[in-house]
Amino acid sequence: KTAKLQEQVPWLGQVPVIGTLFRNSNSQKEETELVVVVTPHIVRPVKPGEQLATPFDKTRPANDPELFLLGQLEVNKDMIRKYKKGDGVTGPY
Repeated sequence: KTAKLQEQVPWLGQVPVIGTLFRNSNSQKEETELVVVVTPHIVRPVKPGEQLATPFDKTRPANDPELFLLGQLEVNKDMIRKYKKGDGVTGPY
């Protein structure tokens, strides 16, 4: 990222020939670096034909009432069981 800053004396810095005497230009270059940290985990091998478990197996995306009334982005299976039993709903409404 490069930024240029120009300062000048009002009116005198705009005069074509002698304006450079009343002007100051600075440029600043900023560099950033991205560091990615990877942590390996040893997992057990999967048997042929076995389904891999994912984090989404225990949840589902929230529908509109759950998202907007309850503030939930996803719903886990325990919440679904409570809804079906009629235990009630709690949320930031």
